[in-house]
Amino acid sequence: MELQISKIDPLLCEFEMPLVAVYHPLGFSLQIATNSQKVLAAAHESWGHFQKAFSGPTLQLRIGVL
Repeated sequence: MELQISKIDPLLCEFEMPLVAVYHPLGFSLQIATNSQKVLAAAHESWGHFQKAFSGPTLQLRIGVL
């Protein structure tokens, strides 16, 4: 699969990220959107044991894998 970078969307903000999960590294909320199950597996391994400790806004992270 070859990635086509659009002149309209050069940062790939519109890239489809159908997998979403929320983790709480060090107690802060982090929502990860990705197109790779491996990204979520790594996040779960690293941060799956943390509990939410703060009520601040949720940080959003998008990780695209080609």
